[in-house]
Amino acid sequence: MTASVNHAALEVFLEVDGVRLDPADSVWPYHFASLEFADGEYSVSAVAVGADDVERASKPVLVQVGETAPVGSSTGEDGTGDGRR
Repeated sequence: MTASVNHAALEVFLEVDGVRLDPADSVWPYHFASLEFADGEYSVSAVAVGADDVERASKPVLVQVGETAPVGSSTGEDGTGDGRR
């Protein structure tokens, strides 16, 4: 996931399902390893704040947390019968 700025990035924060998560990270390399999510599906974007005070957001990515069977499957298999997921 990338959020580009034309100036140095002062901080980066995440938005999950359109909600800004605190705190922002202001030290490169930016990371959010301490975040925990309940099982489910989330739309996640990174937002960089440039030295020009302009926020620039990445395109959202869809993140699935937990074990979920593929659409149309109640077993979690891929439907080929070979046990793959």
